[in-house]
Amino acid sequence: MQKGLRMKKCSICKTELETIKDFGKLPLSNELLDSHETQTKKYRLELAYCKECELLQLATKLKSEILFKNDYPYKSGVSQSFKEHCKTFAENLIEKTKDKESYIILEIGGNDGTLAKEVLKNNSHVYYYIVDPCFPDYWNIDEHPFIIGIKKLFDKSLFPHLRFDLIIFQNSFAHLPNPERVINDCYSLLKKEGEIIIELPIAEYTVKNSFWETVYFEHQYYWSVGSLKKFMLGNNMKLNRINHFEEIQGGSARFYFSKNISTGIRHFTNPEKIYPKLQKSILEFEKRRENLKEFIKNIPDDYFIVGITAPAKAALLLRLLDKEEIEKIAFLADDTKEKQGKFLACHNRNISIRPFDRIPKNSVLIILSRNYEKVLSEKVKAFEPRVIFCP
Repeated sequence: MQKGLRMKKCSICKTELETIKDFGKLPLSNELLDSHETQTKKYRLELAYCKECELLQLATKLKSEILFKNDYPYKSGVSQSFKEHCKTFAENLIEKTKDKESYIILEIGGNDGTLAKEVLKNNSHVYYYIVDPCFPDYWNIDEHPFIIGIKKLFDKSLFPHLRFDLIIFQNSFAHLPNPERVINDCYSLLKKEGEIIIELPIAEYTVKNSFWETVYFEHQYYWSVGSLKKFMLGNNMKLNRINHFEEIQGGSARFYFSKNISTGIRHFTNPEKIYPKLQKSILEFEKRRENLKEFIKNIPDDYFIVGITAPAKAALLLRLLDKEEIEKIAFLADDTKEKQGKFLACHNRNISIRPFDRIPKNSVLIILSRNYEKVLSEKVKAFEPRVIFCP
């Protein structure tokens, strides 16, 4: 695949794509820069829809080597609420493994091992493999001897003789440029009674909440319940169970699939189609963006404005502002140490990212992680802000 290749047809079924929203040319949302002068490449961010697959996807697909470099800043373990979510997930997995003499798990895109460490607590009969091109170099093998990290892009050739009881995608499946190849590889690596668990933000919640700031280059697909069920069934995997998590990642679901589709197929109610609601939802997002623009315009020039957190979700909101509005934001505050001292590219200005303790009192604070609005609002009260605004 070429860099920034624009797809006219669906990557899954080759049906002609319909453009839903063209956001223009933008930098990578998770690419943080080293200085206020650093230049970066831009790519066209265009959201499209396939009526045959019922699948939202980016019309411009970027190679994984571009998206997930060694300095990829996202870390699962930074968010306390997400760590608690992983802990509950791990307890569920441990229950599945307790009667087994040995149990082998593969997590594709396991990030910093947050989920793996929870699963392995007091659980010595589980062997846990993580394949992730951004797997941390600082990993302590002696502290976690049953967790094997492989710092590469996933390919079944990594495991010529190994078969797995369980394969997990936790917020990584939407990142795959070629999900069909990956699922076929996973199918061949599963034991006969093996399972695949896919957890990801789902399009139904995105549409319902107009949460379109989640559109960025790393998320190449925006799966709905219907599109994921249809895709996996077409690749010989049956859907057994769904868990919904409205408070995680702006609205997520966890899907449990197994290999044998010939027996005991559970019939789910046909999922609601998202297509009729797409344009209205996009317009609601545009209203949210206009509200942010108006809010910043009406703040006096001598007031100090700070953006709260610098996740990838913040990037699209900020990059759609005008230059004059961007100039009024002093900096972004974020707890992630890997982000502090870096810069987020917006128009002709790179905004600096600093620790929370740099926030002056009486500042105007804009919360840029809408899905953590309640938690962040409580946290920033210690800085006695003039006002807290969440678009």
